[in-house]
Amino acid sequence: MEINGISVGTTPYEEDVPGGYFHKTRTALGRRLQHPMIARISLSGYSTRELQMTEGPMNWVSLKGHNHGEYWLLKVNRFHVDLDPISKMFIGTINADIPKPGEAQGRVDLSAEPSLEDVIERAKPAVVSPKRIGQIG
Repeated sequence: MEINGISVGTTPYEEDVPGGYFHKTRTALGRRLQHPMIARISLSGYSTRELQMTEGPMNWVSLKGHNHGEYWLLKVNRFHVDLDPISKMFIGTINADIPKPGEAQGRVDLSAEPSLEDVIERAKPAVVSPKRIGQIG
């Protein structure tokens, strides 16, 4: 898992943040989030997802009219993301018309190759494992 391009750990990921990251700033002493946050969740074999964690920017102006700058708020205190397996996202075949030199049109089949896991699963029934039963002799 990455936040703003920096690897922060694996899921489930937890981090303590100041309360001012969830509600509008009320005093000059309160901590506020001074940049947007984007999470990127990735796992081998699954599609990568990006999640906008914050809303903003918001402009903080004190009751006396003094501008204290921009800040962002976290949308919620818990994010849940489901990743889709790549095998379910990319199915079917792709055909492309690509002109070959000297021809007006040519056809190229861009079908995806099966994954290593699929090849192994299909080949399992064909594997022979000889076992030594007894000595000959």
